[in-house]
Amino acid sequence: MQSQQQLLQQRRQQLAQQFTQQQQELQQRQFLQQRLLAEQWQQLQLLQQRWQLQQQRLERLTALADSGAISKLDLQLQQETTLQIQQQLAELNGSRQQLLANQAQLDGQLQRLPTEHQQQLSLLESEHSRLEQQQLELQGRQQLLLSAPVAGRVTNLIAEPGKTIAAQQPLLTILPSGTALEAVLLVPTRAFGFVEPGQRTRLRFEAFPYQRFGIYEGEVTQTGQAILLPNELDMPVPIQEPVYRVAVALESQEIRAYGSSVPLQSGMLLSADIVLEQRSLLSWLLEPISSLRGRL
Repeated sequence: MQSQQQLLQQRRQQLAQQFTQQQQELQQRQFLQQRLLAEQWQQLQLLQQRWQLQQQRLERLTALADSGAISKLDLQLQQETTLQIQQQLAELNGSRQQLLANQAQLDGQLQRLPTEHQQQLSLLESEHSRLEQQQLELQGRQQLLLSAPVAGRVTNLIAEPGKTIAAQQPLLTILPSGTALEAVLLVPTRAFGFVEPGQRTRLRFEAFPYQRFGIYEGEVTQTGQAILLPNELDMPVPIQEPVYRVAVALESQEIRAYGSSVPLQSGMLLSADIVLEQRSLLSWLLEPISSLRGRL
């Protein structure tokens, strides 16, 4: 883009030099034409005077020839001289008409030269404007100001300086201020049969090994009504089978670690167990008897 702008600037300078050179050449030719016309006019005036004198001489000699004072040969020579002068006048008038035509052509070229120069400059200005518009569009594509619809905290920042971004690719996530994080579980269809809202969950965060930082509680708040196929998901973990989406409310938004509280971050991976039912120890002990009674 910069090189094209430089070429346009060089073209402007070339046009200015070309205009000045052409104008000087045309003015010089015009000056020479005017000199030729002036000289030719003087020649024409002298030749016309000579022709008038020759006409007068011919009239006198004709009268003398009629009276026999001079021979017919002398008269014929004067007649030939008169014809030669007439021919010279005709040639000079023809040459003068050609010079006048050339002069008119030069005048027209000089008059059109500024207009043609301005037209060429206008084309360059149009090209310059087009390049500037392209540059603005490129700058607009390189930089785009996005305003968040809500106040909050940026999470899952994917964009980095110099990194190529694909179309439809999420660049970041904004967690609105005051919004509580929730866990999203992807439950295989084979294990989804008895999952329903209100069930308790036990969560293990990969960033905080449960052997050291413990297991955290949550509650199922929403279950998906349609299955999600692996090719429909954009997740950081591979999914090999159809799943249902299950939302879980967290009892705590932070992890107790080394005597301080560490806030949970959006995008953290976790695994979970959903408590489908609770039984007392007695019911577990009596279950074989109940099963035997059912078969009797």
